[in-house]
Amino acid sequence: MASGALRVKVSMTEDEIVLIKVDGELTIFTEEYEMLYKEIWAYIKMGLYRFVVDLRGVTYIDSSGLGLIIRMATHAFKQNSRVCVLYDSPQ
Repeated sequence: MASGALRVKVSMTEDEIVLIKVDGELTIFTEEYEMLYKEIWAYIKMGLYRFVVDLRGVTYIDSSGLGLIIRMATHAFKQNSRVCVLYDSPQ
């Protein structure tokens, strides 16, 4: 796997909070992006709107990656919920 490749781990807590750990490049040009997109929408279709997105391992994010997070947050907000994004880079 290339050093910038997208790696994603998704799990759910007992409180039905979806945890998404993302490493590498969050861009539409990676094969894993489509899988992540479909998985997120599957949770939303199940009525789950609470997400924690850990981007601390992300080395690059394009407008598609940002758009995905914004769409998650929009759906969560409409359901009186929130998306929490973890990121510790000053960039």
